[in-house]
Amino acid sequence: MSTSQNLDTVVIDPIPPQLPKKFLSNLRKHACMVGVHAGFSDKDYTKGRYNLIHRLCPIDQLMPVQNTDVRQTFLQVVSKLGYPALACEMIRLGGRIDAPDSIGQTALFHVVKEYCKVQHHMDDPDSYPTTGHHKSDTTLNFNGLTCLQMLCKATTKDWELIGLLVTHGAHDDVTGRIAYKFSKAEQRRLDELFHSGESGRPPRQCPCLSGRIVSECHGNGPTPYPSDFLCPCRSRSVHAKCCERRMVLWLEVWDEEKGILEPWRVETPVHLPLPKDTFRIVSKLMGATEDTSPPPEELCRLDDVPSVMTEIGIPPELQEKADWAAHLEDLFRMKLVDPAFAFAMTRVQWNIRPLGRRLPKSFGEFCARSYNEYVDEYIATRRDGRGKLNIEIAAKLGPSCGALSRVCEVDDCSKQEGRNVAKLKMCQKCKMTVYCGVQCQKAHWKVHKSICGTPLQTEQPLPSQRVLHESMATAVVEIVSDLIQRLKHGDPERYLQLFPEGVPADFEKDMNIPLD
Repeated sequence: MSTSQNLDTVVIDPIPPQLPKKFLSNLRKHACMVGVHAGFSDKDYTKGRYNLIHRLCPIDQLMPVQNTDVRQTFLQVVSKLGYPALACEMIRLGGRIDAPDSIGQTALFHVVKEYCKVQHHMDDPDSYPTTGHHKSDTTLNFNGLTCLQMLCKATTKDWELIGLLVTHGAHDDVTGRIAYKFSKAEQRRLDELFHSGESGRPPRQCPCLSGRIVSECHGNGPTPYPSDFLCPCRSRSVHAKCCERRMVLWLEVWDEEKGILEPWRVETPVHLPLPKDTFRIVSKLMGATEDTSPPPEELCRLDDVPSVMTEIGIPPELQEKADWAAHLEDLFRMKLVDPAFAFAMTRVQWNIRPLGRRLPKSFGEFCARSYNEYVDEYIATRRDGRGKLNIEIAAKLGPSCGALSRVCEVDDCSKQEGRNVAKLKMCQKCKMTVYCGVQCQKAHWKVHKSICGTPLQTEQPLPSQRVLHESMATAVVEIVSDLIQRLKHGDPERYLQLFPEGVPADFEKDMNIPLD
């Protein structure tokens, strides 16, 4: 499923820096930033940054450079333009300093080259003779010139940078030492650097720019997604004003293989209103070696299909016995669900239910939109004698997959959106439960306060959604009760071993089913 938008038709506001506030504050105070444009408000890079931040393209994807035949990564482009802050942002997103452009040069090479020019340490480095080729990212060369050689060739040598390159794997250049006319003191200093670097590269620093090494930062486990970064759900809002407000939890996870930080969503599994011990009892009946229960949560990647679209919410051992599509067909034949609802549900091919704060708003809008298109298709068949408005009220979904046309929550109030009121008012705390007025809200508070604003709260379902899920829950209880009674009458000894204290009252229904 893809919920990304066509950026050619969408106006994108300036994207805030995707950098830690403390790091950015310190960077702006650094001498290298004096008189330097940060670049975050540059509209020429807005679309590119948006795509890279939301992983809509590879972080090291090559893009054409204006008026040239060269293709470079975004990190190379902003590095050559002298935008340190944007370069840091790309590194945090996973951009590699050793990723080559279309002619084999890396961001590291460009930076060292421009640094040497600015410092007046050397002439045009492209004019230097070939002195050999090495494969390490810190020794990658262009026309035989390496980053280390550029720094060593300089009249005034930056030993801090030279040491940094040596520490991270730069190779020695014996021929170059003679050509660069090193003094004996410089020879000894370089020897010491290479000798101290024989122990291997230092541990990798975390790309989040915290200053800690990976194993002590994101490599030690997932961390909360930054509130002031663009929300991973691709809504174009910052996380604090989007999913974080909806209580949808995103985490940053270190991908060791890719060497990047990825946003993962914490997803609460879907469930039907089943008795508390249903999963445990089913696992015992099916011979599981350990008691099982629904996982409290799981981590999902950005583009993983949400579990609400793949899970029914019952023990997996009973999937074949309580398939929602077959159950929906039975309810349709008994005229217990709306025909337009049944038509649309069987065509979207997943059990759409109210999402509440379970998923990002964009997912809910996608699900509702795809479902509602089938309701429109049903209306277009003209097989239903009801008017269009009546069908839409009975079957269409709102943006979070609950009822589009909601009814006042108070039981004895029948006011409904689209019929006798344009739009109901929402509870200002949870912004989900709806009422026709203050009087009904006060009357319903004793019922509503226990669920108001909690993570598991969902929008008001369509009547057909409620019937489907309650009926399926009842069917599951009946199936489990049947299995328990068969075991109890067919193998009482094993029954006592599995349930020495008996089973919950919900499952003590004697179904009077004859034994096989």
